[in-house]
Amino acid sequence: MLSNFKWVAEIYPSLSQLKDDFYIIGSSALILLEVDLKTTSDIDIITSKKDAIYLQSIWQKYIVPQKKLDNSNIIKDFDSSVFNIFRFSLMNVEIMADLVFCRNEQKYPVKISEFVEIHNNNYQIKVPSLEGQKRLLKFHARKKDLERLELIENKNL
Repeated sequence: MLSNFKWVAEIYPSLSQLKDDFYIIGSSALILLEVDLKTTSDIDIITSKKDAIYLQSIWQKYIVPQKKLDNSNIIKDFDSSVFNIFRFSLMNVEIMADLVFCRNEQKYPVKISEFVEIHNNNYQIKVPSLEGQKRLLKFHARKKDLERLELIENKNL
């Protein structure tokens, strides 16, 4: 499965050096979990703050100037969280750490507790389980997230 994703070869050498767990989330994760989603525009990765800072240091030449998060239900505390976009040859990679969702004035740290490991001889990638993906998508709740929720439900039929 992972051998079909050329982007893995480009970023995995750096990811394999991380000290803490990292998780591919979003569309890339759904594709890896064989949800009927054909493409993705980027790779979203959640990791620890120290590993996100490490990636920022070694991927400095790929960094894209900060963009503002466009969804009011995500809080990004500039003093404590890390969010960077890196432009690689095949697609952008977004690295996130210490993100918090906000619902009804309550704050919920983004934590991955249920995951699946996908690997072959060269790579080992963790992605949230389908249930974990559903929780993330429900919190985000943008139109595209709700469409992805429907794709997950169709996979489970």
